[in-house]
Amino acid sequence: SYCTGLTNITIPNSVTSIGFDAFEGCTNLTSIAIPDSVTSIGRGTFYRCTCLTSITIPESVTSIDSNAFYDCISLTSITIGKGLTSIGEKAFYNTSIKNVYITDIAHWCNIAFTGVASNPLCYGADLYLSGELVTDLIIPDSVTTIAHCTFAGCRSLASIIIPEGVTTIGFSAFYKCKMLRNIIIPRSLAKIGNDAFEYTNITVHYIGTEDELKNIAGYSDSYLYHQNLHCNCELKKINNETAMFCPSCCWITGEISKNINGHDYTEYQPNNDASCTKDGTETCHCKNGCGTEKTRTIYGSRTGHSFTNYVSNENATCTKNGTKTAVCDNNCGLTDTVTDYGSATGHSYEEVIYNPTCTENGYIEYTCHCGRHYTETIEATGHDFEGSKCKNCPFDRATECSCNCHAGGIKTFFFNFINFFQKLFGQNKVCACGAKH
Repeated sequence: SYCTGLTNITIPNSVTSIGFDAFEGCTNLTSIAIPDSVTSIGRGTFYRCTCLTSITIPESVTSIDSNAFYDCISLTSITIGKGLTSIGEKAFYNTSIKNVYITDIAHWCNIAFTGVASNPLCYGADLYLSGELVTDLIIPDSVTTIAHCTFAGCRSLASIIIPEGVTTIGFSAFYKCKMLRNIIIPRSLAKIGNDAFEYTNITVHYIGTEDELKNIAGYSDSYLYHQNLHCNCELKKINNETAMFCPSCCWITGEISKNINGHDYTEYQPNNDASCTKDGTETCHCKNGCGTEKTRTIYGSRTGHSFTNYVSNENATCTKNGTKTAVCDNNCGLTDTVTDYGSATGHSYEEVIYNPTCTENGYIEYTCHCGRHYTETIEATGHDFEGSKCKNCPFDRATECSCNCHAGGIKTFFFNFINFFQKLFGQNKVCACGAKH
């Protein structure tokens, strides 16, 4: 411990265990080869080996004790053999592990972690299985328990199928797997640990009913109740491969890393339900035969109002145009009222005639139904004499005319002379006898 000048070391095959604090504080140690003879790595063995960048744990090692790689701040990758059965508390605390390499996923899932959720081995790291980056993972049928923190913080994991036979998912097993979007949970599952899916955004596909899922112990603390639940999924073996069909979203898995299909909505048919003010829709039935359908809006398909059949409202007046109204051609019920230009009727007069007399003018009175009226004068007819008597009235000019126009002799001469000048200056008038003077 604290051999600060030590940069590398090869441990011989005769060594079977490396004791606690053996290389503590060897701050310049960059690499170390652990032989296949070693079966255990003690507490704090590589504590604060700040320059150690990678480590390979051989299959012979069955246990790594607490704090074994604590504060190895430069440690970015680790390869773990399938012999490992336990990892102690804070064994990889405050490291920079970005890549975890394993060769047996079943063994990995059953490692009995004794660490806490804040110290998972995968935290912030990519997981590699037999050299391939793990994104979509099928857990082998031999696995019955997924220990706590097993995949916590694994940044590459996007989907996972947990087979029938798994009964327990430990606490924080998938804590902060931020890329995880789909997980299949079997009906065999009996317990989900606290925070198992905290800080994920997954859709849960369950081989059972929602009530059965909610009865699993620890359900509410596992954060599953925050997630999308798709229940009654079918998990089958097809050609020795685990496959699942989700009737809710048509998520179909075969070789899961290569075949995640989902719904196929490619052939939409219009529903012919556009209205004047609302866009119509179109619907597609999933081509994968799951029976689901998807309806979406056809933006810009609204028809707008159409008004063509206007009918007069019969409200025109003599001097003012009336209006006409149409109902929308699309049967939306909306009406449109506009001015009916040219519909003003003009005045229509009824006439009453007041006949003139021999000596008084008559007139015609014209009255429109709107109340407008005017009169037209009919001049007096004058007397129609037969002898000295008027045929149309009782007037007798021989006895009743006082203007001397009929007196004869010198009186008549002077009257006519005076009347001539009156006419000349526009002062002529109708005499009581009916003559115009």
